Amino acid sequence: GKGFDRMCDPTYTGNGRNGFNLTGALPDSPVAGHWFSSQFQELLRNANPPLGGGNGGGEDTQAPTAPTALRATARSSSSVTLAWTASTDNRAVTGYDVLRGGTVVGSTASTAFTDTGLSASTAYSYTVRAKDAAGNVSAASAALPVTTEAGG
Repeated sequence: GKGFDRMCDPTYTGNGRNGFNLTGALPDSPVAGHWFSSQFQELLRNANPPLGGGNGGGEDTQAPTAPTALRATARSSSSVTLAWTASTDNRAVTGYDVLRGGTVVGSTASTAFTDTGLSASTAYSYTVRAKDAAGNVSAASAALPVTTEAGG
């Protein structure tokens, strides 16, 4: 590979033969730190595909798809168990927010959730939103109306 470039060495003191005692980079030559920093930044700006810092290629701004096929898999007088089809994302879906009447009542990493502490014989409306590691949130699923069982 290419050897060390003394033109960019700000501490170069010459050699025994020439007697130079330089205290910085040679005139009109780049200072090492600045030169390498500017070259690296230029490479990042011109990379194709674009490169970002630390996450393997650019900032994630794409939201996951909305969950589909929301359904109630079990009901009682005080709880409802919901399930849905997983969302997809350009990186990865990290979890789901479950909403009852537009308010988040819980979060889960799976595609099922049980909402507890409900009132008997009461109608509720549920939606689910997917989220990814970058904080992008999907549109809500289609609303699912569910009525709890009568108390017993």
